[in-house]
Amino acid sequence: MVQRQTPQPVVQLIGVSKSYGCVPAVQALDVTIFEGEIVALIGLNGSGKTTALALMAGLLRPTQGQVRLFDQEASASQNRRRVGLMPHTRAVPESLQVDEWIDFCSQRYDDPLPPSFVADVADLSDFQSAPLATLSNGQRRRLAFGLALCGIPDLLLLDEPATGLDAVGRTVLAQQIRHFAQTGRTVVLTTHDLTEAEALANRILVLHHGCLLADATPAQLRQQAGGSRIRCRTSLDLDWLRQLPSVTDVCREEAFVYIHTPTPESVLRLLFQYDEQLSDLAVSRGGLDDAVRQLIHTTSVVI
Repeated sequence: MVQRQTPQPVVQLIGVSKSYGCVPAVQALDVTIFEGEIVALIGLNGSGKTTALALMAGLLRPTQGQVRLFDQEASASQNRRRVGLMPHTRAVPESLQVDEWIDFCSQRYDDPLPPSFVADVADLSDFQSAPLATLSNGQRRRLAFGLALCGIPDLLLLDEPATGLDAVGRTVLAQQIRHFAQTGRTVVLTTHDLTEAEALANRILVLHHGCLLADATPAQLRQQAGGSRIRCRTSLDLDWLRQLPSVTDVCREEAFVYIHTPTPESVLRLLFQYDEQLSDLAVSRGGLDDAVRQLIHTTSVVI
């Protein structure tokens, strides 16, 4: 009988905090990420996602605590060739051609992927002679993903990888990320898109004000939400809605009000009773976005 090997830790954040002056970016993070995992960092703007990713990449040193990659200090030179990074933005020499830029980036690795394969991953095989300045935002993002893979890394760090991609590009990117992880390698990505996080990740880390609110599977987070979500247009005051029996969370996003409750029937009766202009009503089971919203709302109230 063949015994399955225990997955080895790839990323370890041990009591990690990072401040810029007196402003904390991440606070007391304790996280271990194992080989073969796809982990999504989610949270509002300014929650510390990009800082956490930069710490994992060894680009930043923690103010307190320790970051380890492959059981070494994250900044160790040996790690540089084992980590592929796709930053959210990256300055490029606009006058270079696509193939020239791939060749240049490949030179830092001992045994990189063939440049033609990188161009194919980026769906730029027909644009290898094109100047970088002529690429669209989506093409630049696909190229950045291909370059992150060109060193055949054991750890892939992706900062908002799907930004700027169309629907087809997002689907292809998701397939490529899954294939990469299936080889036993590790992926950590940041995203604002909870649908993307739920579809890709087997673990989700929820950050808020630099603190780790949750470390769970998508299913575990959805279970926390429970109940139902009511979406509607209403003139009723949000604070009044929050006082209704069984209402656990209320928020407004653009023109819509979202109400989370385990007993939607009773809440709906009150909505119809007190708002004759109630419109655009929809009721759905609680999902990942509801769970994250509740976590953030509850923590904000405590803070």
